[in-house]
Order: sequence, then structure tokens, then C-alpha cells
Amino acid sequence: MARLRPLLICVFYGTMSIFVTFVYKSISAGYAFKYPAALLFGQLVCSVLCCSILKAFRVIDYPDLSTAMLQKTFTVSILFVFNVFVGFVGLRLVNIPMFIALRKTVTIFVLAFEFYLLGKRVRYDTVQAIGLIVLGAIMAAASDMTSDILGYFFVILNNIATAAYLTATNKLSKATGLNSFGLLFYNGVNALPMTLLLSILLDEPTGIATYPYLYDPQFICLVLLASMTGVVLQYAIFLCSTVNSPLATSITGNLKDIFSSILGFLISSDVQPTLMLVMGIFTSLSGAGYYSYLKFMEQQNALPHGKN
Repeated sequence: MARLRPLLICVFYGTMSIFVTFVYKSISAGYAFKYPAALLFGQLVCSVLCCSILKAFRVIDYPDLSTAMLQKTFTVSILFVFNVFVGFVGLRLVNIPMFIALRKTVTIFVLAFEFYLLGKRVRYDTVQAIGLIVLGAIMAAASDMTSDILGYFFVILNNIATAAYLTATNKLSKATGLNSFGLLFYNGVNALPMTLLLSILLDEPTGIATYPYLYDPQFICLVLLASMTGVVLQYAIFLCSTVNSPLATSITGNLKDIFSSILGFLISSDVQPTLMLVMGIFTSLSGAGYYSYLKFMEQQNALPHGKN
């Protein structure tokens, strides 16, 4: 069972990521809710409350709140807020299959950050797989006529932020010994005032006060669902990037995006499939699958003889 734990964690992360993507897309597209900082604030409140209650009942454990630990986790929290915020904006401006195709290029940035921060080098066959991912994303972007060009910029920015965040989280966990719940709690405490300030600077409270669906029961349930599942996803990312690695988290994201793309084509009303778009997304996902296979074989070959 212990050997299956890393795989089960990856499945857990992938499943939650798919679900949360469609929940947030439903809020931004179905209800035209354009206040990402407010959504993130709700998610952070849930994460801090959940961790505090579970710790009080001794279900989980992590170091008590301290200024020293807040300082150590501050940089990761900044990266988290930036990552989630630009991701919300990007998802709102592009359709789901296009969002996924562009998100495939996050692997490039993960490898770059791992090289500069962790000293890891890249093999030639890995470069080939990444080349397919990038080629597919370019093909899909060139043929997509339903998304905002600004959305492409935010998705690429999201990729850079994700790579930096995953690598920094992995490094922080090793340096401090914080478990996934500790990272979740301290990240929430640090990020709450940042997110509140961001929301005020963007004048979101004014827009929310006049939002037509503010008291709609279905909308309220969807926002609560987004906040709770966002916490679970955040925990899953911490768990996957600490128990496994930032690269394993990125690979899992590549595999789950195959299912997300299929669902996006089937249920999204803002997708206008063209041959080039479908070919581009297929090429990108093929590169992601090949990349995942290479990393799996690399891990298997690294095991002691007779253990694999």
C-alpha cells in the first residue's frame, strides 16, 4: 500500500483539479462573476478555518502560529496568490480546451525552475516531448477564434507562476519540515490580507454589492462549493508536490487534462471546434502523454534492481 501512495495522491490531485476547473468556469461564464480575488478570499477563509478546527480536535497537527514561520512561508504565499489570481482571469477569458492546451507549456517553466533552483538537467527525449506540447499549443492558439488574446497572456503568466510556486513549495517543505496541512494553514494566514488588499485595489466590493445573482441560492451554493473544493485542491497540490515532486505534479496535470479537454468539447458552449484546433490540442496532449511516459520510465529505472 505504501508503494501505491504516491500514485493515489496523483489521482486525488488530478480528480480534484478537473472538478475545480469546471466549477470555477461555471461561476465565471455561467454567472458572469468577474471578481477572482473575492473567490480566492473565500477559499482562503475556508482553508484557515478547516485547518484550525481539525487541529483543535487533534485530527491533524502542525506547528502553532508563529511570526518566524509566517516569514519563512511568506514568499510561497505571494506566489500562490499571484498564481491563483492570474489563473482565474485566464480561465475566464479563454475556453476550457484552449486553456488546457496553453497550460501544457507549464512543464517548460517547471523544468527551468528545477534546473536553476534544484540543479536538475533535462534529457534530449524530454525536450522532444516538450516540443510536441509547445507545437500543439501554438497550433491550437492560432486556430482559436473564440478566446480573448489577453487571455493567452494571463494563461502563460499562470504557467510561470505555477512553476515557481510548485518548486518553491517543494523547497520550503524540505527546509522547514512543514507537512501539507501546515503549508495550507500558513499559506492561508499569509495570503488572506494580500487577497483582501488586492480585492479592494481592484474595486471588487463595489461590483459585488450590485451583482445581480448575489443572493441567488444556486450561485451561493456554487461559490461555497468552489471555496471548499478549492481548499481540497490546494491541499492536494501541497501533498503531491511534497510527497512526490513538482515534476510529478506537473505530469499528473498533463494526464488529467486529456479528460478535461474531452469534457470541455462536450459540454462547453464557448468552444467552436476546427480541424486545426482539434489537431493542436491532440498534438499537445500527445506530447504530454509521451512526457509522462518518459518520466515514469525514468523513475522505474532509478529503482534498485528487483524492486520494480
